[in-house]
Amino acid sequence: MRNKLHSIEACAFPGIDFPYVHDVLCLHRAACKLHLPHPYNSLAFAGKDGMPGKYESKTVEMALFDMEKDTGETTNVLRQFPQVVERLKGFAEQHRRQFYGD
Repeated sequence: MRNKLHSIEACAFPGIDFPYVHDVLCLHRAACKLHLPHPYNSLAFAGKDGMPGKYESKTVEMALFDMEKDTGETTNVLRQFPQVVERLKGFAEQHRRQFYGD
């Protein structure tokens, strides 16, 4: 049996708060990692002979990963744990308001 403190279910339990937010794009808590939707630039093709490459804009969709079972972040478990998603979104919003304003 898995230790509840390190399971994805622990992310929704009150009193077990280990939030980490980086620019309100990704949040780690216990065994969870929530990616919040955000745009990013991706290299479309590399430069050559001193000429710059070309980038394209892409978007990361909201995703929840079980970092105990899926360290490679290949399986989005967002639909299986809606209570965890809502709690982590609350942490992210609280962090955004505290450090970035309304």
